[in-house]
Amino acid sequence: MSNHLLAFLRSYQQWLQAGAPPATPYYRDCGLCKNAGIHSNEALRAIHVRLREEFGAGGSTYPFSHSSGNYRLERDLTSMHLNPERVAWVATTIKELEAAENQDHD
Repeated sequence: MSNHLLAFLRSYQQWLQAGAPPATPYYRDCGLCKNAGIHSNEALRAIHVRLREEFGAGGSTYPFSHSSGNYRLERDLTSMHLNPERVAWVATTIKELEAAENQDHD
């Protein structure tokens, strides 16, 4: 499952680094879960599992925006992709998954 998540996060990060072109292939007004679903159903399931593991089943529904109001504001401003906590989580998770992948090959 982590290979689907890693593939999505790499693709998402490349999209961010390319300036997050509108709707190509991801959406600026959507969070990681919706964009993962655009990538693949497997990536969507994997990101749900990963977020639940990190933030807990009883954790925030909005782990990067911290409230539904902030989430809606980011969505309305089409700036979800600019949220520094979301961007940092993507980068950190890629490094963690790559490290785990490398250990599996050793």
